[in-house]
Amino acid sequence: MKIFILFLAIIQINIIWSQNGFTMIRKAEKQFEKGNLKKALKLLDKADSMDYGFCGNARYEADEAIAFNRLKIYDATGDYIKAANELNSINYYYRGNVDSLKIIYFIKGFDKQIIKREIDSCIATINNLDSIDFFSGLDLNVNFSEKPFHISFETLKNVRKDTFMLTEENRNIPMLNRFQLSLSKQPFYLLLIE
Repeated sequence: MKIFILFLAIIQINIIWSQNGFTMIRKAEKQFEKGNLKKALKLLDKADSMDYGFCGNARYEADEAIAFNRLKIYDATGDYIKAANELNSINYYYRGNVDSLKIIYFIKGFDKQIIKREIDSCIATINNLDSIDFFSGLDLNVNFSEKPFHISFETLKNVRKDTFMLTEENRNIPMLNRFQLSLSKQPFYLLLIE
């Protein structure tokens, strides 16, 4: 019985610690609404360094909430490169596709042709599909971003379907070329050629 009570106490402490981080995020959101952007960023920095317990989903939710709140602040201040890099730092295996939103912010900070040239260069260096993990996303080592440009799982799901589904149209196209062609048809990439 003592072990059970000790176990419950540890779980309760862990829940309290993780709630403190989410409380800090809510405080930052209120500061943003009041227009106190620097204070909101400081609160988000504190929230980012807090412990969210041993539930991985809580950490992902916190990271996402922190990133989107920072994104709002960077957008409000016109710091589009920081906004894009913030979006690029989130693990989107569990969430949706923000590839197009990242490209929109990068376009606000850099010339569209520079971004396209770098992405094209990275895509051209892919010479083997065996090295791509279609279930966790694809990182392109570009120079315009602090971290590699992460193509989301959702985008790669579409690319995987285009690459591996044999049709009359693509029957004579090598698989690697089908992969590269499919990437160039994705919404995030089409923003670079409009």
